[in-house]
Amino acid sequence: MNNPNGLSRLILKIVGLIWWGVLLFGGCETPPGSIPEVSCTSAGFQPALIRFGGLTEILRDKETKKPTALRVFLELRDRFDSRLKVPFSVRFELYRYQLSSPNPKGPHLKSWPVQILTEAGTNNFYWRDYLRSYEFLLDLEGEVAEEPLLLSAICRTAEGMSLETIYVFPTD
Repeated sequence: MNNPNGLSRLILKIVGLIWWGVLLFGGCETPPGSIPEVSCTSAGFQPALIRFGGLTEILRDKETKKPTALRVFLELRDRFDSRLKVPFSVRFELYRYQLSSPNPKGPHLKSWPVQILTEAGTNNFYWRDYLRSYEFLLDLEGEVAEEPLLLSAICRTAEGMSLETIYVFPTD
């Protein structure tokens, strides 16, 4: 024991090397744990209602000003009032609007074929992500009665729920 400082330095170096070895090979990571099971139902995230978007409008011929088509924006909403993109089918029907009636649907004017949006490609074709709604262009072939007009949408969800809404076009 001629040099006590040399021995303590040697012990300190050995302890330091062991410490760094433990950190290097053992790591500082916590051992992976199991991910807890989460029971989740999609009950709150299914369509609960449908609405027509505010951009829904009658398209008119530039010269004659007669209605030629309807541009329809349809929103499917969950029970939290968030807009959804989901598989569904929808049928549109056009009526004359009866102002002073308990049933605002007047005489039936036109129906369009059922739009089936259950396939991903078809659903995505009609979806407008920037609006979070679906856009449809409905032709008005032939003579359609002038305003006031009422459009009805009847939607059938993938879960089998039937939802309906109406939209009264503003008169110019």
